[in-house]
Amino acid sequence: MLAFWELDYLSQNSAARRKAIYTDVNRKPANIFEQILNQSLSVLGEIELKLAEVGNPPAPAAMILATPSSTAASTIPSPPPIPMSQISPLLTSPPSSTRKFLEGVQSKDGSTPTLQHVIQKLPYQPPSVAEVEASATKGFKSKMEPFLASPWGGMFRQSIHATTSQLIPNVGLQVNAVQAISRLVTSSLLEDEYGIVQKHASTLLASFISTMDTLEKYLSSPPISWTDVESIQKQEKGELNLVEPHLLLSALKGGFKDIATAYAPYIDRMELSSDTKRIVLEARERGLP
Repeated sequence: MLAFWELDYLSQNSAARRKAIYTDVNRKPANIFEQILNQSLSVLGEIELKLAEVGNPPAPAAMILATPSSTAASTIPSPPPIPMSQISPLLTSPPSSTRKFLEGVQSKDGSTPTLQHVIQKLPYQPPSVAEVEASATKGFKSKMEPFLASPWGGMFRQSIHATTSQLIPNVGLQVNAVQAISRLVTSSLLEDEYGIVQKHASTLLASFISTMDTLEKYLSSPPISWTDVESIQKQEKGELNLVEPHLLLSALKGGFKDIATAYAPYIDRMELSSDTKRIVLEARERGLP
């Protein structure tokens, strides 16, 4: 963290140190600027990966119901069909619901009916496991929410602020990295005699766009636990403020705007994707907040 802080300070205040970075072109396997760029992209990539994983929880495992093979011979014979009396219909009473059910589940070919087939024939369909769990969870939440909203419930809440701080534990590191690399890239247009930096500008712009998009998605729909009743209310009112993502997003927007403005005359000659080029041109015309 201290290294990026120092780099940020020098990139902002020392033209001589910036020039020393630009002119170090013989170092192998990567020159000084490329090493700085790789470290900066790595720092942003880690945060982007963490936030993306939180926004995409793993899909629940599929439930596989074991059913007997149609080709396998059944070891339990099917009960014989219930014999029907040839008595006149006028002397018989209407068939009971029990008899109708038994007739419905009996196999026509002598095979054993499956449990699923029997359940489907029941006049009352029992709730699924998911429905039972959802009902129980809803009842539990309704009883716990008043307690969680009280002063005594604070220690039992899973705060979104704590979750976010764990995802971005050293936001100053990312902010310093963004500010330092942005300053080096913009200053290189006048100070980089060999043009080493310019060929990497498109990679940095694409990385900034990707990280900004991930941060904005996280802020628009943060993974707030149902126990964090206070944050849920603030989110509904648009008053929830998550410090770390906002600080990093602000630094990224500022750096992106500076690079897009400085490189605007050279956009057509840069190897940019169509989406990146469009965003850069929009940033140049209207600026980013």
